[in-house]
Amino acid sequence: MLSDSGHISRRNFLKAITVLGLSSCTPFLPRTRFIHLLTNDPHPDHYNPILRSLIKLVLPFEHPRFPEITPDTVLKNLDIHFPLTEERQEPFQRAFVLFNDIQLFNERLPAIIDEEAKLFREFEGFENNEINSRIDEFVHHDKLLFNDFEKKHGYFESFMSAPKEVQSDYFYLWSQSSFNIRRMFFNSAKGVINACTYCQEDMWEVMGYDGHFDPQENQ
Repeated sequence: MLSDSGHISRRNFLKAITVLGLSSCTPFLPRTRFIHLLTNDPHPDHYNPILRSLIKLVLPFEHPRFPEITPDTVLKNLDIHFPLTEERQEPFQRAFVLFNDIQLFNERLPAIIDEEAKLFREFEGFENNEINSRIDEFVHHDKLLFNDFEKKHGYFESFMSAPKEVQSDYFYLWSQSSFNIRRMFFNSAKGVINACTYCQEDMWEVMGYDGHFDPQENQ
């Protein structure tokens, strides 16, 4: 069972992958490598390896005290908390296909921009001219982030096939983005992966947790 913070991460994660999934449906230029995947339902063989790579990045599997939990264990727990019968799986699949394409970070993705514009309109009361100006600033900021990333690492196409240092810096880009939905994806992805790991009893001894809290014991 997920904790309250785990449920918040899960809710944010669903929000993020829904918006990113919509971005993936947007027609891209023919040069986009994943055009076929973005216009067809991704197969598990396409997105599960991406998710597995992200799990390996987030969790310290190499630490000597880390229990014998595998990425497949975390994937199984994720599947429990994201059952096919509860939410449409297509945005979940497409969001990870989009995340995997490193070069798409530098693209102007309409669904992400529309989501940010909606936040400015609803919570800041901005008019269209001010919204457009702020969005342009955000796009410029993210392009600078990406340029610095490529100056350091060079050109890479996919998160899944990149070296771990590149994966780490690319994932970190999402936390530094001006766009709320990208930061939400970063934080909630980490939160959900951790929640789906630390719910395993194998982790409890390492954490110093004795088991489920029983309020009757303190009475």
